[in-house]
Amino acid sequence: MRLASISFAVLGYGHIGKQHVAWIQQHPAATLTAMVEPDTRLAAEIKNHLKVPCFNSQEELLATGLSVEVVCVCAPNYLHAPLTILALQNNCHVLCEKPLALTTQQAEAMQRTAAKMGKFIFCVVQNRYSRPARWIKDLVDQNLLGQMYKVQVTGYWNRDARYYQGSSWRGKIATDGGPLFTQFSHFVDTLYWWLGEMEPVQAQFFNFNHTYTTEFEDTGEVWLKSTNGVRCSLHYSTAAYGQNLDSSIIILAEKGSIKMSGQYLEQVTACNPINLQLFLPKPAECDSSNNHQLVLENVIQTLRGNSEPTATAEDGLAVVKIIENIYKLR
Repeated sequence: MRLASISFAVLGYGHIGKQHVAWIQQHPAATLTAMVEPDTRLAAEIKNHLKVPCFNSQEELLATGLSVEVVCVCAPNYLHAPLTILALQNNCHVLCEKPLALTTQQAEAMQRTAAKMGKFIFCVVQNRYSRPARWIKDLVDQNLLGQMYKVQVTGYWNRDARYYQGSSWRGKIATDGGPLFTQFSHFVDTLYWWLGEMEPVQAQFFNFNHTYTTEFEDTGEVWLKSTNGVRCSLHYSTAAYGQNLDSSIIILAEKGSIKMSGQYLEQVTACNPINLQLFLPKPAECDSSNNHQLVLENVIQTLRGNSEPTATAEDGLAVVKIIENIYKLR
């Protein structure tokens, strides 16, 4: 017997919102039921290309009584909390883009509302589906690396003036939050997923070439310590010239040294001893080209009772708390 399709509404039709629409349209068990987009140009594009109802606001959508099971929140960072809470209060599950929220207080309110309404909040953390990232998770959980000494994360990306001038919410502390929320929260989530909660020990922040376009740093150096004593360093920047330069993680441990690279941490570029790679998941199980599709698959399988969420509201809250604590040192 064929199971009923799960209905989705997408809030926001920017770059990320368009990706969500594509995932939903490509999945045989998902149906795009409605869109919310206040921008008239994008709303016209939806009308011409998607052939689904488009509403000016989430309230307008909810007032119609249209059946929506999952709301995808693809709006600017500062709207994630209020849009998610309103969807939950109206008996919808939520798939929320990163970051979950901009403050711990907001994230806790989202978590409480989900628990009260008996609904799921799914966080988009596609790097958890990266083969090397899953491999490291297994190695750590099974203690195959022995004592973890140090983890170094590097993200040197390019975000020029055109990026910040393209949307009024970008570059502002109140609406954007900063690079750790908008660009590099995936790296923070990966550290948390592997090592658990952590606290910042020291941090330095610089604004090299975005002084006229942002209210915050474009470069940071952060040192953290996990609750089980692993030292971590996070070096990030949006000031790389012309294009993204580097995304990588280096692990030094008692029984091995590993380096992984790539936008989705999809490449193992160094591994000693080499036999550690015997534990890598097979490519068919996890391929960086469909990591985002696997996020949607997890939502569908969880709602059908066949799986558990890969990243919960608790996970999203933990990441927000780590970033918030780092930014207290700004």
